[in-house]
Amino acid sequence: MKNVVLLDESNFAFKNGITQGLKNKGINVINLSLGLTPALQNLYELKRNDQIFKMQI
Repeated sequence: MKNVVLLDESNFAFKNGITQGLKNKGINVINLSLGLTPALQNLYELKRNDQIFKMQI
């Protein structure tokens, strides 16, 4: 199984958008997308959720 972490703006946060399409293909998706936020907020989310990137594959 593949793991994907989405980190972008609100276009990735739609209920039936790219996230659902990836899940339908059997991909494990972790969505950290935030709408109307600056790039600095995205960096904060990476740091706050750094345990996601330490998962063993």
